Amino acid sequence: MQRYGNRDGMIDATLHAGFDALEAATAQTVLSRGSGPQGAHQLLFQLSRHANGPGDLSILHQNFARPALAERANDWRMRMERELGTRLGDIRHGAVVFAGWRRALLLSGTGSMVSMRELLDGLLA
Repeated sequence: MQRYGNRDGMIDATLHAGFDALEAATAQTVLSRGSGPQGAHQLLFQLSRHANGPGDLSILHQNFARPALAERANDWRMRMERELGTRLGDIRHGAVVFAGWRRALLLSGTGSMVSMRELLDGLLA
């Protein structure tokens, strides 16, 4: 903890490292996915597979009380909405699909009966 100055510094460093991993996983995934609605589906499905691994998506739930992370999360959200909007032909559609995907991530640990594949199929139909 000495390296970080205090407990909050250590937590911030850990969360920033998590966001670094998420951004790296996102960059790799964005480059490797196709275009059109199928590309949007592939993009979100591939990112969903990062939950609890490199680029752990739980980092998205940790940014509410930390302004520096809130800014990074907002930038990441806007990038994802643009990437999805480009594939879907409208940034607004990208925002709606992203919001539905994010909701599914939040509910995934609550015993929700809808699988990620079912959600994506419904959103991108």
